[in-house]
Amino acid sequence: MRLIHCADIHLDSAFTGNFDRNDARVRKSELLDVFTKMVEKAAEEDVRGIIIAGDLFDTTSISQDTVKKVQDVIVRYSGLDFYYISGNHDSDGFLTLMDHIPDNLKLFEDGYGSYVLYDRMQMGKKVVITGVNEDQNKVFLDRLNEGCDPVLSKDDINIVIMHGMLRSAGGDDCIDVRELRGRNIDYLALGHIHSYMSGSIDDRGSYCYSGCLEGRGFDEAGEHGYVELDIDVESGLVSHTFVPLEGSNILSVDVDVSECDSMGDVINAIEARLDLEDVDENSMIEIILIGEVDERDDIITDQIERYYDRRYRKTRVKDNSVLRIDYKRFSRDYSLKGEFVRNVMEATDLSEEEKALTIKVGIAALESDGERFADWLR
Repeated sequence: MRLIHCADIHLDSAFTGNFDRNDARVRKSELLDVFTKMVEKAAEEDVRGIIIAGDLFDTTSISQDTVKKVQDVIVRYSGLDFYYISGNHDSDGFLTLMDHIPDNLKLFEDGYGSYVLYDRMQMGKKVVITGVNEDQNKVFLDRLNEGCDPVLSKDDINIVIMHGMLRSAGGDDCIDVRELRGRNIDYLALGHIHSYMSGSIDDRGSYCYSGCLEGRGFDEAGEHGYVELDIDVESGLVSHTFVPLEGSNILSVDVDVSECDSMGDVINAIEARLDLEDVDENSMIEIILIGEVDERDDIITDQIERYYDRRYRKTRVKDNSVLRIDYKRFSRDYSLKGEFVRNVMEATDLSEEEKALTIKVGIAALESDGERFADWLR
């Protein structure tokens, strides 16, 4: 038996951070197309069902038109079951905009609950899909630890769907993976983190974030897609594979401009870096300039953005390069900067590395504006 696990699709996202109104409208349509193509591929490959681990829509902007298109897709592929839990960005608003809830859209209206699947031949172990809406995570975990319903039987193949940050993945205390050990979970399908991540719960099961289907901005650069589960109903083994999706390629690349003496040199350094990537005209590219330079005024980010906007779909340039400091020159300079450098160099409670960093930050504060000083602090 095969299932698909996806999450954090965020249909109808505003896209105001990276696009103008027209481009944002196009990106909304493309995100819906990516979801539709995933469903079409699942139907072609005889997948049994699709798990949506929260944040199907973006709460703040839900259109009747998009809801209708999602409903039409679900109805059209009635041979697929869609197991949907709500995430922190979801609301029931999109469900109320449907003229009816399709039979193959499986909800967890009481906060959490379970559905039982067999393979098509009604043979082998039961596959039990237990879904937990995001606002019921603590209730579910408390009842699970108390030995109350829902009880996940050791004789079943247990797929659990949740949305939130794992404590072991760097979050606060929404979902503690330690509370799930020994609970007979074979696969924990998670949403909330927008990149693929997986790990072990215990000797029996694993957890997995599918990530979002497609990045929405430069902060979600890199490969995205969904996860395919392969369930052996006879042995009870569950394996999963990340499946990347083709879409708008969002890249964030660092370009060292330390050896660049002119804008031409900067462009050449960027070109050399981009040659290492899979870049086409539909790509969105964030170029981050790093390294030490003698003169910052020679690097004009707006010019670089205009140059590459003619080639790629969207370009953003961030200048994180820093001024190269000649400490000896400042040590002989009878000015506020020189006095500062001399005082730091004479400090006995700082290591040489700490002195260098302190001087760089101080000179940046004295020579640069507030934004560039903030770059130093970061």
